[in-house]
Amino acid sequence: MGELTGIGRQLFEAATFDRRPSGRGSARTAARTGYELGRALRAAGRPQEADALVAAALESARRRGSATDEVRALRELAELADALGEAGRAEEHRAEAVRVVALRGGLPTPHTS
Repeated sequence: MGELTGIGRQLFEAATFDRRPSGRGSARTAARTGYELGRALRAAGRPQEADALVAAALESARRRGSATDEVRALRELAELADALGEAGRAEEHRAEAVRVVALRGGLPTPHTS
C-alpha cells in the first residue's frame, strides 16, 4: 500500500477517527470522499496514493456493513492493482467483489444503500 501524504492523510484520518454509531454518516462521507479522491489519483497516474485511500474506504465500508460501498471499493482496488502491475491482487479483489454480490443476492442501487 502506498504512503499517504497531504490531503490523502487528512482524509484517511477523518475516515477512521470516529467509529461510534453516531459517527456513521460522517465516517461514510469521509470514506466516500477518500474513495473519490483515490479514483482521481489513479486517473492522474498516482496509483500508490490512491491505493491507500481506497483501502481505507474498503475498511470503512466493512465496518459500516455497506455491501454496496464494499463492492465499489473492491472493484476500484482491482483497477489500482492492475495499474500497479499486480494482476494476481487485481483478480483477488474482483473475485471478492463477486462473492459479496452473490452473498447479498445482488446489491441495491447506490442511492438506497
